[in-house]
Amino acid sequence: MVKILKQYFPEQWARQERAYQRVRHFMKTRKILQDKPWLDFGGAFFAVAVKEGNSEIYHLDWSDDREALTWVTGLGTWKGGDLRLVELDVQVPMKEGEALCGCMRQLVHSGSPIVSG
Repeated sequence: MVKILKQYFPEQWARQERAYQRVRHFMKTRKILQDKPWLDFGGAFFAVAVKEGNSEIYHLDWSDDREALTWVTGLGTWKGGDLRLVELDVQVPMKEGEALCGCMRQLVHSGSPIVSG
């Protein structure tokens, strides 16, 4: 994911890398990474949220930084649950093992109903 950010979103990566250095310094000074090295995502992202199902209500992710990229991936086997982007009039199918990213504070979005899984 870091390679994708660097190559396709260089301005976003520069901003992300500055934030990563601050977070990494904080975690090192408190010896968090020493005990939990798996918390270091290399600057690609700083948090992981897990949700069962999806939100079928159009919304913006208000708690995200306005310029931050949100990565989304699905786990398991299912049908439906496509990402809907109302302003772009696009519905993006999500399959197991795929990931996508976008500025979800700027794009009104929802998931289509999950049919099975």
